[in-house]
Amino acid sequence: MDIRRASLRAFLLGTLIVSWMRPGPAAAADQAQVQQAITKGTNLLRSEIDKSGGGQKSLIAVALIKAKEPPASPAIRAAVDAVLAKIQDGAYEPPSAVHIQLYEAGVDAMLLADAVKIPDQSDPAYLEFVHPYKEQLAAITRYILSYQLSSGAWDYPPGHPRGPSAGDTSVTQYAMLGLWAAARAGVEIDPTVWERTIEWHIGRQNRDGGFAYVPGTDHGFGAGRSTLNMTINAVGSTYIALMHLNPGNLPDITDPKIAQPAGAAKKDDENVRFGVLEKVDVAEVDDTDSDERPQGKIPPATGQLLAAAYNWIVPRFRPENDAPGYDAYYYYSLERMAALARMPKIGEADWFNVCADYLIQTQEDDGGWGSSAHVGVGVNTAFAVLFLTRSTAQVVGTPVPADPIGGGLQKGGRGLSFDGLGGEKPKQPLAELDDLLDKLSAAGDFTIEEVQEQIVKQVQIGDKEALIERKDLLVEYVQHPDAEVRRTAVWALGRTNDLSLAKHLITALDDQDLGVIIEARNALCWLSRKPTGLGEAADPFEDLPEDATAEQRSSAIAAWHAELIRKWGEWYLEHRPYKDRGDEFEANLLRKIAEAGG
Repeated sequence: MDIRRASLRAFLLGTLIVSWMRPGPAAAADQAQVQQAITKGTNLLRSEIDKSGGGQKSLIAVALIKAKEPPASPAIRAAVDAVLAKIQDGAYEPPSAVHIQLYEAGVDAMLLADAVKIPDQSDPAYLEFVHPYKEQLAAITRYILSYQLSSGAWDYPPGHPRGPSAGDTSVTQYAMLGLWAAARAGVEIDPTVWERTIEWHIGRQNRDGGFAYVPGTDHGFGAGRSTLNMTINAVGSTYIALMHLNPGNLPDITDPKIAQPAGAAKKDDENVRFGVLEKVDVAEVDDTDSDERPQGKIPPATGQLLAAAYNWIVPRFRPENDAPGYDAYYYYSLERMAALARMPKIGEADWFNVCADYLIQTQEDDGGWGSSAHVGVGVNTAFAVLFLTRSTAQVVGTPVPADPIGGGLQKGGRGLSFDGLGGEKPKQPLAELDDLLDKLSAAGDFTIEEVQEQIVKQVQIGDKEALIERKDLLVEYVQHPDAEVRRTAVWALGRTNDLSLAKHLITALDDQDLGVIIEARNALCWLSRKPTGLGEAADPFEDLPEDATAEQRSSAIAAWHAELIRKWGEWYLEHRPYKDRGDEFEANLLRKIAEAGG
């Protein structure tokens, strides 16, 4: 074994032992730490939601839903009922102070839209599905649209002591979020609404490419200067509008060509997402009622707006919010922009990992992110949880660059390339996935870590057919003597999306190597479309103190392993293919579940 491989394996082993410890300033947060932060944050939110009212209650409820709190839970139901109570005789009227009414309308709409499970489009029920809160969302839509200014933006409703303006970048983004939520539930919105909003952003962009809080005035943080918060929000709002004007031609903000007139951006139909979770055939959508649907136009300068804003953001990006008083507001805005723009990095910065690391380090012992000058602990914590759960990516289906579930092959440095762990980048060009799978067991000129890295890249590029074609080899590798080969095999089996292979991941839960067990659990999360699992911890040490003894760690592993066998064993028995029912594997699994206390 070469020195590099030995040091990397030691690093990964050390990561397993101390995974509950907070990382140093330069470390990227691994998924176990991210999930632990989410769990602690949601525990605090559950205690805060009953004490909150108005839009704060709705925002907390949305964060809980994104963290996989069942929408039927009493806390979520109470929040939904509180929104419904604001709608009388088809009219929505928030009782809150004037300066937050449009914010409240936006998050109320988000809650109603997300509190209902929409059938998959492969489900025949989808064609007949009518969102149960469609009429209530239409009422909120009418309220929001009643305040759209002739400029195309939104501002505080009349009566705010600041006085009127031609538009507020922050208020506008929450109006847009509310309209987008209503559109997801089937509420029709005139495309010119989206068009006018883009035009306002074009007309109010500062000459340096950024955006101010209240453009054209000295109000708000920055006093008319461009700020990171507002520039990020402006880009996010522009993409929301573009999704509805031309969903099949969303521009790549990192591509210099987007500064050309509209229409120059490359088409990305295969990856476009519309609605809630599932891919829609864009051509089919465009053909439906095409003579009746009003058509909006993308303003010609939209590409220049995005290019200039991105160029402004890149050198100023930072993991800390630079706007005082709204500590965690920045992070949800950042996640939204990056998800909508399909932006894995900002320049060379891995925006999710560096910000997740910062949030983990600043999370307080009670699970919250503290109160700030203008918002309480519940709101700040909700914003942080919305970031960590990648809440917008859940809606639009934005691909997450590297192992969104469980840390995957790059565990301990999730989201980093392997050269980020101290080795040299492989000099060989990216090989075919089929060849990489053959090299996995005998890497030759490659180290095993280089093969792993290239397999991850190839699967991310989309060559998943080779995984299916070589599934027999992957199953064989699950029993390989080298734990790193086994770990790679279970990672790849999870990405095949072949439910018939789940039994091999269940088998891997009994592996002698803890890293393989964690990887098998993560692969089951991926295969089952349950990003946070079945309620079990992401790793066995999640709740242990820093000074835990070897006996405590051993007991934690045993209890966690038993929970994995029970929960994922029962999941498999419920979802296994019909042809596999009643076989010997099932009988052995039932015995294991019984032994585990199930």
